[in-house]
Amino acid sequence: MSFENKSKELLDRINGQDIMIFDCESLEEYFIRSGTGGFQKKYFTADGKYFIKERAILSGGVEMRDWLVEIIASDFCEQLNIPCVKQHECNIKTNSKIVKGVYSLNFENCGKSYISFESFLNKFKETTDSDEFIRMDTIEKIYWCVEMLHTYGKIEKEKCLKYMLDLAVIDILVGNMDRHVRNFGIFYDAYKMCYEIPLIFDNAVKQNTHTERKRQKHHLVRTRQTKGF
Repeated sequence: MSFENKSKELLDRINGQDIMIFDCESLEEYFIRSGTGGFQKKYFTADGKYFIKERAILSGGVEMRDWLVEIIASDFCEQLNIPCVKQHECNIKTNSKIVKGVYSLNFENCGKSYISFESFLNKFKETTDSDEFIRMDTIEKIYWCVEMLHTYGKIEKEKCLKYMLDLAVIDILVGNMDRHVRNFGIFYDAYKMCYEIPLIFDNAVKQNTHTERKRQKHHLVRTRQTKGF
């Protein structure tokens, strides 16, 4: 999934710090629609070494500082010994301007592929769309997810529980309201041919817009539910 063209990786010195610059203007890009109703472009460098993510833009052109939240969340993870994708600040040259973003090492280079929880459940004909799941409180949902990861992923239940609780802790610390079944899940290790608990990533705060509210049934940890912790 890397780009055909070679990206330019430069260093810029801002406020006494070395900040990586990625020149993505000449790259074939791909982007995904964010749950905020805006867009957020994401890139791989040509050599597949780095994964790059721009700051999100809401409808109306409002620029988010979600890139900073990503960095703060990964710093929290390091301090709490929670396995995560380490995020670094960067500048991204695109559309003749410089925008903020984050970059991280591409874990797929280690033979690991990420499978969202939604895709993982679909493989085993399970779903979070059921009325039974939607009626569960936050704690019940966490334990249900633990059971799914343990049963179908063949991973120790204690590891599955720690992963789900780690997600909840980080989301609460940074106020992340956008944890849903597509941005957490499981790793598959192609070398070992088995499932593994993944690194934690995608921790940025997203605005709770109308589009996002329609997806509330997919959320595991919502603002009004975090009080249970």
